[in-house]
Amino acid sequence: MKETAKNYTNRLQNGDFINYLHGTGIDIGGGSDCLRLPPDTGGVLLWDIKDGDAQYMHNLDDNQFDFVYSSHCLEHMRDITRAFTNWLRICKPGGYLYICVPHETYYEKGIWPSINNSDHKHSFTVDKPSSMPANVVIKNFLTKFNDWIEVIDIRENLMNYHFDWNNDIDQTAIEEENICAQIDFIVRKKADMELSSEWRESNDKNCRIDYWKYMLPLQIKSNLAKVIPATVKRALKKIWKVSKFK
Repeated sequence: MKETAKNYTNRLQNGDFINYLHGTGIDIGGGSDCLRLPPDTGGVLLWDIKDGDAQYMHNLDDNQFDFVYSSHCLEHMRDITRAFTNWLRICKPGGYLYICVPHETYYEKGIWPSINNSDHKHSFTVDKPSSMPANVVIKNFLTKFNDWIEVIDIRENLMNYHFDWNNDIDQTAIEEENICAQIDFIVRKKADMELSSEWRESNDKNCRIDYWKYMLPLQIKSNLAKVIPATVKRALKKIWKVSKFK
């Protein structure tokens, strides 16, 4: 889908790199589509499954990054409040969080569980609740963090979207079309976070528990997904060579 790469030119033209995405940043869940910055504007650390649970960012210090970027990752988090708190925690005061999530209407198509990604745990709308069982209203969600953030922008990003196409089509999967069906929201961290020792202890404890319940199986699955195709490919080559000379 390459949702980050397909938005590079637009972000360059509309000033997002100049205004929000520069300096030392992190891309949470970027996988093979890590955020790329314009030349000489900073660097981006990729954080993905192999690095740990994005819900906790457990081995990263507070106030570490000039910006935190994440595209199509928040919807996979089991507890988005805890995840967003930790994403804020690692961002410097004055820095920005730039988050992209699937559009409930144009990506999820109002169907739940998601027909396009069975791992989605939340669906998102800008300002109005829906009947979807896992609906998150972004404006309401962000009010939980009023003491720490200033909301800069919430955008429906429907770049190149074909509203007259069949509703069964996942338009974002058609690479050559560069179609988006997402919501982008940008917030500025206006103050340091006074997280209690109790909260931090709970965060660390839950991180350890969730490692065995969720992350380790996910990491094993991810590694197998890389290893098995290569192993099968090598086996098929051997079979082909043997059969060729019979």
